[in-house]
Amino acid sequence: MVKNLGESFDVIVVGAGPAGSMAARECARQGLKTILVEKEEMPRPKTCAGAVSLKAVNLVGKRIPEYLNEGYIRGFRFISPSLVSVDVISKDPIGISTSRDRFDEFLAKLAVYQGCEFIDSDGVIDMSILNDKVICKLRSGRLIQGYMVMHAYSRASKQTPHS
Repeated sequence: MVKNLGESFDVIVVGAGPAGSMAARECARQGLKTILVEKEEMPRPKTCAGAVSLKAVNLVGKRIPEYLNEGYIRGFRFISPSLVSVDVISKDPIGISTSRDRFDEFLAKLAVYQGCEFIDSDGVIDMSILNDKVICKLRSGRLIQGYMVMHAYSRASKQTPHS
């Protein structure tokens, strides 16, 4: 049985998109020893429309730098599979448009500022679940262990261990 293998963390967060970075930031803010692992080098290209609601912007809790706000969103269109569309229009802004590569990098930096350790360019390739911990093996061969692992990567990601 493996006893004390790899660096130890309270929380390992896999995936440095908005959900992962915000979760890692909050865990670190609460005093948990946290590591955020991203398989790609940051900033990384991300296929995404880049719409962020004002509610989500407010959750960040810090002023979003102007360079991240590429414009205010005042409406959107839903299109069904049968091509029926519904427009939602607001006179007031309901969100911002941003480049996900820069936005995600900004959020990861906020997590680091809060005390989270951050690894990019090194994804999780295997996990061992033991009685009292989880051991993650990274692509580089590095081993990290934690009491909790949060999977915060997209469904399209190839980061899933055992895939």
